[in-house]
Amino acid sequence: MKIAALSFQYPTGILANIGDWIQTLAVEQHLPKVDFYLDRDSLNTYDGDECMLVMNGWFSHRPQAWPPSEKITPIFHGFHITPGAAEYYRKHLDYFKKHAPIGCRDQSTLEIIQSWGVEAYLSYCTTLTFPTRTQEPEEELVVLVDAPKPAHRVKRWKSKLAIQHEVAPVTSPVQRAFAKDLLALYRDTASLVVTSRIHAAMPCMAMGIPTLYMPKKPDGRTNIINEFGAPTTQAFENGLRELFGFREKKIFTKNKVSEKFKNQISTSLKSRVEKAIR
Repeated sequence: MKIAALSFQYPTGILANIGDWIQTLAVEQHLPKVDFYLDRDSLNTYDGDECMLVMNGWFSHRPQAWPPSEKITPIFHGFHITPGAAEYYRKHLDYFKKHAPIGCRDQSTLEIIQSWGVEAYLSYCTTLTFPTRTQEPEEELVVLVDAPKPAHRVKRWKSKLAIQHEVAPVTSPVQRAFAKDLLALYRDTASLVVTSRIHAAMPCMAMGIPTLYMPKKPDGRTNIINEFGAPTTQAFENGLRELFGFREKKIFTKNKVSEKFKNQISTSLKSRVEKAIR
């Protein structure tokens, strides 16, 4: 059976979210190969060779295009839907039951799927399985990934680099290459990452990079960050106090994802993939 991975073509007027591609790169680590890519928002139109596809990440800009083509064997692992889109997907309970269990990225999605009477489990996000970096950067550099404005004004951070995860919707290969380069940049140069992006925070935590997560709108997706010890502005009565008052070396003590936990996620995914392609 052919093996596909998710790609992303964004609607007109929507910037490309590199976090989507970071999730695809995370899944690719655990696949024996990738034969081709399928656009997340038009899976219902696919009419090529039968293939297996890991359904990970946020779904989607076009929930009305659900369910995917019958030529796709889905593996739900790291699947996320928002409460607002849930009603579109609920119309297709038979599809979810057929391809259960549904591995959910977060507790919020798990509760939605289970409320439908569909077998589901908490698989977490595959971005938590990126390898731990083997050496620390030689110089201190704070990387601000779509960080809120106060983070840019912290004077004690002498060397800072600002990055955005939303970019112009260029071709898929360019987006994928950019995502790969960003991960390498974080791994090799960041002494601290401050971000409002869940898919900057989780891969950086997995790589062992001290991470301060500052979500713009805390919701069910973000609770996973707290589980792994990343300091967030949610943990403080006055969130800005964290930026201007804490001592990094004290607060970033065990801000890492354990190898045991990474292995649990990767083993779960690999076993489902191997079963599907036998």
